[in-house]
Amino acid sequence: MTTALGPVQLDREYSWCRGHGGTFRADHALGIEGFLTRQATRLLVLAGVEHSFARAQQVVAEFCGWQVDDEVIRQATHAQAKRAAAARPGRGDAGRFATAKGAVEVLIDAGKVNTRDGWRDVKVGLFCKREAGASATPEEWDTRTLPGPTVRTVRAAIEGCGAFGTRLREESDRLGVTTARDVTVLGDGAEWIWNLASDHWPQAAGVLDVYHALEHVGDAVKGTFGDATGAADAPARAGRAALVAGGKSVWSGGWPGCSRRHRATSRPLRCWGWRRTWPSTRPAWITPRGWHAGRVSAAVRWRERSSKR
Repeated sequence: MTTALGPVQLDREYSWCRGHGGTFRADHALGIEGFLTRQATRLLVLAGVEHSFARAQQVVAEFCGWQVDDEVIRQATHAQAKRAAAARPGRGDAGRFATAKGAVEVLIDAGKVNTRDGWRDVKVGLFCKREAGASATPEEWDTRTLPGPTVRTVRAAIEGCGAFGTRLREESDRLGVTTARDVTVLGDGAEWIWNLASDHWPQAAGVLDVYHALEHVGDAVKGTFGDATGAADAPARAGRAALVAGGKSVWSGGWPGCSRRHRATSRPLRCWGWRRTWPSTRPAWITPRGWHAGRVSAAVRWRERSSKR
């Protein structure tokens, strides 16, 4: 038997009766399921979540001196994931979410993970509340101190857009976000994100992550001047400053040194399809309330790292 202190030899009585079959009656009292104690299971699941199962086997062997097969770690981790998913409706964080300070933000992204069926998208949705940060000028947007969320929950899954939308809606209903008045949905420009937002949070303000928007300033400049040319530096800086300061109107009005033809080829700015009117109080492309683009991306990278073949 593997315990938190390592393997031990355990002898206990095996009982059998015609009505209930056979059992080790002491197992429940001792916290034993199979040949892992509950605390040993916690340690193995922690290793299985943070690393690939093969790597987790090595980590457990080095840190604890245990000889546990990676398949055992896989089974324990998957079993714990199922228990956590089943217990989610009964979690007590909905009350904390309702009373937390700040406005509601829904952050959605996706990344690639390697599965037994090949590379697939893992979709991540983060629900959080955040108080407004201090105002900042366009020159300060990338250096200001950003306020952290007062509360947050995350849903993630490897599944299609429709199923993931249903998953997010269940979480949204549980947290009271579906009917909240002050909601911001932030994404990277992918059309499936705006479709989900339009279906489930039609009252929300939609905001394109400024970091992804600025990538397309660079694409437009490269389309005009080519790669690695000194002539592109000044237009690139002007484009970044203009987009942060002026928002979506910059793409229709333009900035000095970049052709309209190449501005029109930037897909996330061209195919923005959310059926709504943009708020007049801030540029449509600016990150809301000091949100940092790396928060959901970090969740995706963590899920990519912990995915298993």
